[in-house]
Amino acid sequence: MKSLAFKMGDDTLLWECQYDIINTTTRAGEARPVDVEQALNSPIESPRLEELAAGSRKVVVLVPDVTRAWQEIDRMCVAVRKRLNTAGVGEVTWLIATGQHRRMSSDEERAVLGEARKPQDN
Repeated sequence: MKSLAFKMGDDTLLWECQYDIINTTTRAGEARPVDVEQALNSPIESPRLEELAAGSRKVVVLVPDVTRAWQEIDRMCVAVRKRLNTAGVGEVTWLIATGQHRRMSSDEERAVLGEARKPQDN
């Protein structure tokens, strides 16, 4: 178990994390590249996506909206879609979580989903 301290205004919130976190430090403005395949190959305390989706014809994938585009969501969506294809999933409903943001334009949806959306998808 690892203790984490989060600065919140003038206070600090302490949290006991049950997961083994390798690196808990980031500097403001520092971006760490994400290895999408490594993340999908090594899920934390969960079966791999292909195992979870096995036998499903349709699935729903929840993704963040364009305000989180700096996270390169399109790369993850394409990799997830490839894994779902491997598992035999025919149709994916891409549910874009806008929260309280406005509805995204078609161009913004394409930017978020990249080449992940197929003609049979919603």
